Amino acid sequence: MKIAIDIASVILYLHIEFPRPIIHRNLTSHNVILDQNGVVKLYNFECCIPLPIGKVQVQDDLIGTIGYLDPEYVWSSKVTLKSDVFSFGLFLLVLLTGREIKVNHEGKYYSEDYGLISLENYAKICVKNNKLKDNFIDSKILQDEQKKLKGFLNLALRCAQKIGENRPNMIDVAKELQRIKKGEMQELLPTMECLIDWN
Repeated sequence: MKIAIDIASVILYLHIEFPRPIIHRNLTSHNVILDQNGVVKLYNFECCIPLPIGKVQVQDDLIGTIGYLDPEYVWSSKVTLKSDVFSFGLFLLVLLTGREIKVNHEGKYYSEDYGLISLENYAKICVKNNKLKDNFIDSKILQDEQKKLKGFLNLALRCAQKIGENRPNMIDVAKELQRIKKGEMQELLPTMECLIDWN
């Protein structure tokens, strides 16, 4: 939870604290480190790109790590702040599983039971088939409160929506992580296709 909150704060800082918002474009677990004091740090800012003044997107060559790239950016070469939100959603899924995303050249995660599939779709299938404990969630996390775990996974899947406008803004992600940490999750919008029926 601390890693997720700290990295969300860094991305939010890039998005709102500069005259021209900065998009990281390469948020992956490989670009997050813990120093000797346990401080979480995001590094590798070579893919960053600022938004033009007054614009919400910028067209640029595709750059970043396969498996974490925003599908809309891949399709259109247009990167937005929501591109970082998508990558953050995948990063949250990596934190939940305790495993790195293993992808082929198409960005598909491989699982023995479902073959090639995106990690976010794999998460949805594991939930649907009641296989989170066996297939998806890092066993160390299962000892935590189930409500927080469910809120964390729902947030990750909301961030990993294929369509950018369906993803939350980074400020809302950061706020939701704080609520999850405190056990105060708000009701999530049931109309979003990624949300999980936990009953």
